[in-house]
Amino acid sequence: MYYIGVDIGGTFTDCVLVDPEGNHRTAKTLSTKDDPVRGVLAGLERLAETVDVDLTTLLERTERTGHGTTIGTNAVLERSGARLGLVATAGHGDALAMMRGAGRVAGRPIEGVFSVHGSRLPAPLIVPGAVVEVHERVDSSGKVVVELDIDAAADLIGRMIAEYELDAVAIALLWSFANPAHEQSLAQAIPEVFVSSSAEVSPRLGEYERTVATVLNSYVGPACSRYLSDLEGRLKTPLLVMQSNGGVLPASAATPLGTIDSGPAGGLIGVGTLAGAYGHDRVVATDMGGTSFDVGLVVDGQPVVAEEKVIDQYTYRLPHLDVRSVACGGGSIAWIDEATGGLRVGPASAGARPAPPRGVPGRPHATGPRGGRRRGGEARHPARPDLGGDGSRHPADQQHACGHGDPPADAGARARPARLRALRVRRRRPGARLRVRRRVRGP
Repeated sequence: MYYIGVDIGGTFTDCVLVDPEGNHRTAKTLSTKDDPVRGVLAGLERLAETVDVDLTTLLERTERTGHGTTIGTNAVLERSGARLGLVATAGHGDALAMMRGAGRVAGRPIEGVFSVHGSRLPAPLIVPGAVVEVHERVDSSGKVVVELDIDAAADLIGRMIAEYELDAVAIALLWSFANPAHEQSLAQAIPEVFVSSSAEVSPRLGEYERTVATVLNSYVGPACSRYLSDLEGRLKTPLLVMQSNGGVLPASAATPLGTIDSGPAGGLIGVGTLAGAYGHDRVVATDMGGTSFDVGLVVDGQPVVAEEKVIDQYTYRLPHLDVRSVACGGGSIAWIDEATGGLRVGPASAGARPAPPRGVPGRPHATGPRGGRRRGGEARHPARPDLGGDGSRHPADQQHACGHGDPPADAGARARPARLRALRVRRRRPGARLRVRRRVRGP
C-alpha cells in the first residue's frame, strides 16, 4: 500500500509517494488554475509511471492521500473569491468596513505604520452594498432580548441575493457564540448559496474579528468546497486535507477558512521535523511560491502558533501556525499604476502560464523572477521547459509554449512607461532651504 502527499500552489503542483519500505518518489506538474484537479491527476499519473503502474492501479493501492492547498490563500490575495453578501445585527452592518482603529496598517511592516500617506484600507471582500441588517438581539449571557422575525429576514436576504447575484452569504450576529439559535435559523432559511455562520466558523469574542473570519470562510468557501468534493470523488481514496493549525481533517469536515495557508503550514511542520533531526531548534522557514511569499518560524523545536491572523490587512482569530504571506511571488504580475505612474507588483499572478511583456496600455503583464522569459519569440517556463500549461509535457522547442503568439513589433515600446520622473533634492549649505529639481528621463 502507498501513502501519497499532494501540495498545490499557484504555479506548481507537487506530489510525493511513499511505499511500504519507506522509499519515496516525487513528481511535479504545472498547476491548472481553471481546473486544479486536472493538475493533481497529471502529477499522480507521473507518480504512477515511477512505480510502473497505471493511475487506476496506483489509486487502488493507496491507503491514504494527504493534501495541502493554497487555493484559499490565492483567492483572497488575488481577490478572485465568491460574490458575497453579509447578514448582521441591525446597527452593525458597517463592522467590516469600519475595521479596528489599526485597520489601515494591520499586517504592515513597522516602517509602513508611520507612513500616513502610504496607508490604505484593503479592498472590500463583500460586494459593495450587499449587506442586510436584521432586527434581533442576544445579550452576552446568551439570553434573547429581541426575537428574530425569520420570515421578514429571509425575504430581505433573498432579495439581496437576487439583486447582487451572490454566490455566498456570511452571517455574523452579535453574541452568536453565546446563543447561535438566530444564526442557525437564518442559515436554514437561505436558499441555494454557500452559507457561513460565525457561531460555527469562529465562536470567539470580538465582533470585528469574528465577522472577518466568517466573511473569509464564505469568500473562499464555494471554490474550496467544489474543488475538494471533485478531487475526493475522482481519487476514490480517503482524502485528508491539511489545515492551517498543522493538523488534518477529512475532506468532508475541512473548513474553507482552515485551508488558508494550509500548504505553507504543512511545509512548516516538515521544516520543524527536519530541523529536529539535524539538531536545530531555531529555524526560519521560507517558501517562494508563484503567487505569494511565505515565512514561518520554528522556536525551541516547535512551529510558532498564533491565535490572531492578518491576511491583506483583515484580522481574524483562529488557532493556526504563524505563517506570514505577502502577495509577491515569483509569478506576480508587474503593472503600472495609472493614478501615480508607479511600478506595482501583484497581487495578480501569471500562475503556471507566464508570458513576455505585452503591449497593454497602462498595464504591461511582466512577471517576477519565476515568470516567463522572452527568447526568440517563445514563452518558456524557466524552471521546467518540459512542462506544458495544462500540466503535461511539451517539447522544449515548441513555439508559443504557453499559448502566446509573437507580440506586436512595438510591444516593447508600448509596454515601457512613457516617462519615469525622479525628484532630485539638494542642500547647498547647513540651514539652507531645500531645492527640488525635477529630472525627466526619456522613454
